[in-house]
Amino acid sequence: MEGKKTIPLKSYLEKRALFPSQIAESPKLNLYNIIVIPCYNEPMVAQIVDSLSQCEKPNKAVEVIIVINASEVASPEIVVQNNISENTLKEYISNEELPFDLHYMAHNSLPKKHAGVGLARKIGMDEALYRLEQVHDMQDAYTPYGVITCLDADCTVAKNYLLSIENHFLDNEKCPGASIKYAHNIDDVSENTKEIIDYELHLRYYNQALKYIGLPYAYHTVGSSMAVRADAYALQGGMNKRKAGEDFYFLHKFIALSGFGHINDTTVYPSSRTSDRVPFGTGRAMLQMKEVKGEYMTYPFRAFEELEVLIESRSLIYKDGGNDFHHVIERLSKDLANYLINNIKYIEEWHEIADNTSSYSNFEKRFFKWLNAFWVMKYLNHYRLERGGVTVNTAAAILCSKLGNSQEHLSAKQLLMAYRILERE
Repeated sequence: MEGKKTIPLKSYLEKRALFPSQIAESPKLNLYNIIVIPCYNEPMVAQIVDSLSQCEKPNKAVEVIIVINASEVASPEIVVQNNISENTLKEYISNEELPFDLHYMAHNSLPKKHAGVGLARKIGMDEALYRLEQVHDMQDAYTPYGVITCLDADCTVAKNYLLSIENHFLDNEKCPGASIKYAHNIDDVSENTKEIIDYELHLRYYNQALKYIGLPYAYHTVGSSMAVRADAYALQGGMNKRKAGEDFYFLHKFIALSGFGHINDTTVYPSSRTSDRVPFGTGRAMLQMKEVKGEYMTYPFRAFEELEVLIESRSLIYKDGGNDFHHVIERLSKDLANYLINNIKYIEEWHEIADNTSSYSNFEKRFFKWLNAFWVMKYLNHYRLERGGVTVNTAAAILCSKLGNSQEHLSAKQLLMAYRILERE
């Protein structure tokens, strides 16, 4: 189409997609949002299809792509469950009058080196990109690209889920991606209730602590609660193949972009079950807490406060330029100062940033690219290893007090509800 903006979606698909397009059926002309759902050894896949089918109907068409997946070395029991899931989806496609087009792909012999949730998401999201590129080719030159949304097979969603995502991206045409509000079910008493309350409180405490100390990437990175625009997906290199933490690494590429958002008027309800599928994440955290039968331990708030001093010292780093930065080091805690000095490359990176920026605003951008989410988490893990952690109740209560909302002597559930309200506001 003459005059059409050049976005390298086709180039991405040619170079990075692992498979050619796998869905033969042509997409609807008004397709806008594709929900991608990995499905591994999942007995609850019908639950998410039912939940999505009960949503308010959005104005534009929606597709759901479910990626049934397993490793080439998966046990026979897992393959049997995947076959059951496939038959369940076949029945939906043939018998149910769904308000969206449902597709599935079965990959039950993925290479064991990469088989996992990241690869499954990538397969589905790349397929979604094929389909949204087809739609965009048929549209006006300046029509914004559609959206790829990530969800998990063991979730349910609020009834306005589809409409809310559509409205957010239509109303914010420059938004490259967004995190979506989530909340585990903590009202039904179950064997995992205590553990999921503690873990969600940890996630919200961590996010609010980042926000409190002034870091610009304080967003939740939950794989079942995120959405990105199709062109941004291609430009950022697509989904990775990590077996765990794929959401953290993927979404932080988008958080760094201008216009990243948070969809706060709908909710994803993730499962709180235990799982040994991945080395970390919600399911693994549930399992570990069950095993130790103790309080959930998180990062001491003092560690965030010490990082806050470094953040507030960034103007001194810029001012010192090529000097030795002793004015900055002297302001820091002994632990953080030693960490930086012992990893001398960090000081060298300060020199490089300060010496090669022509304005303070440019310096700030590069500074927070250096002091990114990965750096912060690495340091906090180092701090906890050296100094020990604290119970999540203790840390969450301290931060609430710092925010002017004293929450002493409250239960973990009460603290969690306070944090949920805080994040809604």
